[in-house]
Amino acid sequence: MTTEHVTETRLPVLTPPMSNSRDHIEGPEWAPASLVVFGSYGTPASRPLGRLLQQLREAHPASVRVAWRHLPDTRTHARAAALALAAEAAATQGRFWSMHRELLAMRHDDPEDLHAAARRAGVDYYRLLDRMRARVGADRILSDRASAGASAVVSAPTLFVNGERFSGDLDAASVWAALQTAAPG
Repeated sequence: MTTEHVTETRLPVLTPPMSNSRDHIEGPEWAPASLVVFGSYGTPASRPLGRLLQQLREAHPASVRVAWRHLPDTRTHARAAALALAAEAAATQGRFWSMHRELLAMRHDDPEDLHAAARRAGVDYYRLLDRMRARVGADRILSDRASAGASAVVSAPTLFVNGERFSGDLDAASVWAALQTAAPG
């Protein structure tokens, strides 16, 4: 049984906290704010989420660190778990973030789309498939799901700003305002 960790405002907090040894993180270590995203590839929300993250990266490259945690939603996309495995397989080639961006941008659901996404991400497609078949990264995906449960996350996308649940609109201005407000000191 997991217990929900909450702040004084009763909003859930991220459990476990963002960590260089645990998470896929993009952005400078000195950034004053952190954003942890529980997300799922291939869902109706994934493309708008990809655009939101891209807008934040472009507008504030030195001000925020972004971490991704998988929460594949197979109810809204049958292959969401397989796409999460594709991202983890790409990570073994040092290409997590480029593949991640391609997976968020995908519109269709056939093998040709995954092949094209891997090519654009600079990933060796056949190595990717071999690693996916071997379920490389499945342990990370399960760990991310456990983190979602411990953090009271029930759907993707869900965001945490400096460890606290974000409850505003999922647009760049709202998320940036929360990042600025939550930034230490």
